[in-house]
Amino acid sequence: MDESVWRLEGTAAQLTSGQLAATIDLLRPADGLRDVRFRQQPLERSQLLQVQLQPNLPSEPDELLDAYVRGHDLIATYAQRPPRTVRPQIYWRAIGTGQSDEAAGVELILSAQTSFLDSDPALSLASAVLASEVWRLKDVSQNVLEQLELSMDLPIAPTSNDGTGLFLFRSPKASFSYVEMVHPTDFAAAQLSLDDAAHNVIRLTHHLFPEHLEKGVIRRGRIRSLFVPRDTDQQTAFEHYQTFATSPPPLTT
Repeated sequence: MDESVWRLEGTAAQLTSGQLAATIDLLRPADGLRDVRFRQQPLERSQLLQVQLQPNLPSEPDELLDAYVRGHDLIATYAQRPPRTVRPQIYWRAIGTGQSDEAAGVELILSAQTSFLDSDPALSLASAVLASEVWRLKDVSQNVLEQLELSMDLPIAPTSNDGTGLFLFRSPKASFSYVEMVHPTDFAAAQLSLDDAAHNVIRLTHHLFPEHLEKGVIRRGRIRSLFVPRDTDQQTAFEHYQTFATSPPPLTT
């Protein structure tokens, strides 16, 4: 078995994976990946993969049922507690764990199941990224990303009807770019907005599981985040999206 890249102490988890390092507070998944460093460079003002399991109480600690590390995966299961009508499970899967890997990041696998006959499993996930440019792949048949223009007064709300869930963020000072992608079978809608125009902080929010969930059914969604070399960022992002889009569903428990 591969050596684990996660260290779990109580409810605090640390990722040390090749060129990437980060921490997670399992009681507060809405905080996302914290203290993120890529190639020893800290990601200033950035908050990645913030999972909103309880939208009405985002700052309150959640009820953690179980947490463990298996290989390159960190797995946490949360209670089905009011007002939430589903039992969520999160996999944080390290990608590109070698020092020589071209890209590195984390794949998030979200699962939801319920004990109710019918429930609303809707979850949201957000990342705030320090970036001067944001690009999106609209046509999967072409290796062409289009730049999006944002303003404080006009958020953009991309959907699956007008393109893919692949977004690329560039910072003028970094030698790498940040990429976030939703698997095409899971992408429904997102929102892009300027969180802090003075510091070029862009927030990307994904809305997952819009359909109702029946008892006994498990709903899963996949989001992959990657850091890629700036000089080949669009080509590398497109290639990873193609691989991601055709990859089989993950084996989870």
